[in-house]
Amino acid sequence: NSNFPSVFIRLLRKKKLYILRFFTILPFNMSLFDIAYILTKIGFCISFLSNFVLIYLTIFHVKQVFVTYKRMVVYFAVIGILFAGLEVLGRPFAHNFNGSLIFFSSSKLSVPHELLLLSISVWGGFYSLIIAFIAVQFVYRYLSLFGTKAAKKFDGYGTIVWGLYPIIPGAIYTYAFHIFCLPNDYTDGYMRNEILSTYEFNISEVPRFIMAPYDSDGHLRIESLENISVDLFLVCSHYLIIIYCGLGMHFNMKKELEKFSVPQQKLQRQFFKALVIQSLGPTIFLVLPAAPVLLTPVVAPLLDMEVHWKTGWLFSLIGLFPPFDSVAFMLIVTEYKKIIKKKFLKQETEIPKNPSTTALSVRMVFLANFILIYLTIFHVKQIFITYKRMVVYFAVVGILFSGLEVVARPFAHNFTGALIFFSSSTLNIPREILLLSISIWGGFYSLIIAFIAVQLVYRYLSLFDIKAAKKFDRYGTIVWFLYPIIPGAIYSYAFYYFCLPTEYTDKNKVFSTYGLVISEVPRFIMAPYDSDGRIKIESLQNITVDLFLVCSHYLVILYCGIKMNFNMKKELKKFSAPQRKLQRQFFKALVIQSLGPTIFLVLPAAPVLLTPVVAPLLDVQVHWKTGWLFSLIGLYPPFDSIAFMIIVAEYKKVIRKNFKMSSRKHRDQRNVGILRKRTGHDTLTVKDAYLDNQGDVSKALKSLGHEQTESRGVESIVHVRPSHLENAHYQEMSKLHEKLKKVNSSTEVQKIEVEMYENGKKFNECRSPPNRYDLHYLTVSVAVRYALEVVEKEKKERKHKEILFVTGNGNRSVDGVAAIKNAVLRELAWLQYCTAKEDPSNPGVVLVKFK
Repeated sequence: NSNFPSVFIRLLRKKKLYILRFFTILPFNMSLFDIAYILTKIGFCISFLSNFVLIYLTIFHVKQVFVTYKRMVVYFAVIGILFAGLEVLGRPFAHNFNGSLIFFSSSKLSVPHELLLLSISVWGGFYSLIIAFIAVQFVYRYLSLFGTKAAKKFDGYGTIVWGLYPIIPGAIYTYAFHIFCLPNDYTDGYMRNEILSTYEFNISEVPRFIMAPYDSDGHLRIESLENISVDLFLVCSHYLIIIYCGLGMHFNMKKELEKFSVPQQKLQRQFFKALVIQSLGPTIFLVLPAAPVLLTPVVAPLLDMEVHWKTGWLFSLIGLFPPFDSVAFMLIVTEYKKIIKKKFLKQETEIPKNPSTTALSVRMVFLANFILIYLTIFHVKQIFITYKRMVVYFAVVGILFSGLEVVARPFAHNFTGALIFFSSSTLNIPREILLLSISIWGGFYSLIIAFIAVQLVYRYLSLFDIKAAKKFDRYGTIVWFLYPIIPGAIYSYAFYYFCLPTEYTDKNKVFSTYGLVISEVPRFIMAPYDSDGRIKIESLQNITVDLFLVCSHYLVILYCGIKMNFNMKKELKKFSAPQRKLQRQFFKALVIQSLGPTIFLVLPAAPVLLTPVVAPLLDVQVHWKTGWLFSLIGLYPPFDSIAFMIIVAEYKKVIRKNFKMSSRKHRDQRNVGILRKRTGHDTLTVKDAYLDNQGDVSKALKSLGHEQTESRGVESIVHVRPSHLENAHYQEMSKLHEKLKKVNSSTEVQKIEVEMYENGKKFNECRSPPNRYDLHYLTVSVAVRYALEVVEKEKKERKHKEILFVTGNGNRSVDGVAAIKNAVLRELAWLQYCTAKEDPSNPGVVLVKFK
């Protein structure tokens, strides 16, 4: 049912299943081709990764496989990568219509038409190439079992022969497309209306091949017959070779394997299983999806079937073939599994594993902070340059902090009156570098807290002493940039100076717990008491330095935070409304940034650092693997950057704007479809009218000879008033705007704005429908005041679940900025009892929904 998505969405709204609704609506905000392309890109990434691993293991680690068969494995893996890559470039798609098949490129790349044609034809030729190469492998395995001398012909110069042979059927398959399936007037005319109504584009605009087996009289076309014959011969001949060799090996393998050693017998069986799976792969993922696509144009007219199939979706299944093939091969051949376990999955069970250092954690940190840096530098406009630098600095610190954790793999163990802080890294790195890396990683604690203190001081001065805040600009940037490094360096140096191991500290047998030799592990040990129970001066100094660095900056954070909290309301009166809102957001973000290291850095570290001091005093025996608390620390960098982007509204707007831009094309396609249904005109005429009117649906309707009584996407209805009332209102408001430009006193401005307000209110009282309010020709301040009053009134009366403010989209404003819309959205965002957003079907309308 074509109405299913909208019906389902309404049900979701009714039930308020907002999270589920997001994931349900998402696919409908993208075109068919976009979804297929996403699946194609996912398939390419998986294909590249799996085949790259297979190539790497085959070349550098696998020993039992003969060099010729190694070359075949690598060759086949490269084919898989090229096949997936061509699919990303050409974006092939297919559509079956009655007695024809169109095979076209849906690529949006700025690539010559001929190159896209070539890419999709070569991609099709890979079908035959892959099956031909599997046949080559079967012949080689067959000869290896039954005729050793013949198998040796695949070595040396024979490599060139079997390497080039599969390309020949692939090239023939590709050439057949260009000879027999290039479009002509008949095939284009046959498919034109079907493509136009289904995909809303002109068939002549896309690179395409068309197979139409029958002419207008129902006679078989000779070129189509030749194309089908070539395709069937290339595929079937090689399948016959595969079947013959496969059956021959299956029924004679037991006897022939007696010639081999036991390990070789096992390996030969594995190769045979792998080949069977490799032949099943293209059968399941290439031939079976393609068969109905290719045969339907021949069969459908004979059976008098009506066919309208978007069969390009089946190509998404084809993208699964390359990773399936390589993963299956590595799973079947035991040597690959052993190498993977040994090289990639093997962990010394005694050495602690730190979950925070996984690749997933690092990617999360890098991605979140990279997005924050990118948006701050290239998109965010409201933030001053100095604070932009601070945001970028803090994000870079987060990436470095996470990266150091990966390199050093810090771990800790509390043993009664001692703390051992050591590196569990298995990297082949000098011991001194690992010692330095874990000490610097510890120093990042103090650096991060110091920099948060710097940010709070800057925000404090921006509110209370703007002249002093300006000292953070220009050369002041160097000062605040370098300052946090100083406490970080002191903290790191304290490790080296006070916590290097001695004979006394190395006497404990903690490392036997992990199966490690203590002298071989990069480590720092803090033992506050000596053998007589007296406190050691160096441990006392280390604890004092650490506490001073952390606590002094926390005092700065608390002082500035409390002062800002209690005096912000008064000080913010100096700023404009948008700046007041922005300053509040910065303050909230700084509070969260202060809580971040408190929760993720200080609280996990506090029991680790204090236990060696407290445990002996309380006579408590401690044997804790406290390094596991560092897993919590790995959550800090992404938490910080994501929280900042959520709190500061401009980041959310930028992200939404970029997301909307990606779906703008879909919106245009949807609006063209609505116009076509409303007017009855063909798609090309409607599309031209829509583009001529710059995407304005109402203007497009008028230009097509229809008055707009309704312009509704999924979200809103906008009715048009009688034109004479509207024109009279707009003329009167224009006169008031002209007056406003000429007056100088604030009293006169207020009088004119009151008159505007009354006129706008009176005009909207005769509105139809009653939940629509027109804010055109009001000033920004009047529009915001009126919108707030309307929302408050509607909230009390509860007559409507949603209301509309027609604000315009800034087409006639200076620099094209929709000042009224932006101001209304900004002010309504503060209200807790409703949500306000731009209407997806009309960017000049603000849609307000009551909770």
